[in-house]
Amino acid sequence: MHDSPPVWVSGTGGQVTHPGELASDEIIDTASATIRFANGSVANYLMSDAGFSEALSKWFFVFNDGQQSAVLDRHFRRATITAPDPVSGELSTETFTPPFIDRMPLLLDAIRNDTETYTPARTGILATLVVENIIESIHSGRPQEIELPDVLRSQP
Repeated sequence: MHDSPPVWVSGTGGQVTHPGELASDEIIDTASATIRFANGSVANYLMSDAGFSEALSKWFFVFNDGQQSAVLDRHFRRATITAPDPVSGELSTETFTPPFIDRMPLLLDAIRNDTETYTPARTGILATLVVENIIESIHSGRPQEIELPDVLRSQP
């Protein structure tokens, strides 16, 4: 949706709902983060396993790019997209349930047949970099710049 690499994150949170119960005090069970992309767009990330809310699920993602927005929630079982109509410019909102995709057989098939995976490796690397930097921001109390490896800078 952003069509741009993540460049900066700021996170807060920590071990809030299970203090002293997890394998390490470094494990985070609650996080809130803002992710900024190279084109200036932002995403907000909220994660916690505390309690239950009918309005917001425990996995709640909001993406905004200045013209459209997407909300993913209920463990990615619901997506709400708001975007301007290409002709009238009026905003319209659509909520739908994406189909379930069992990705493990797709990954195994790609490995066995030496073909492209369902989700490119670049996507997984970027997601891992974002999560690592959110964790570092939470632990350090400071925003973090995301340093992309050269191989990721040259790809779209």
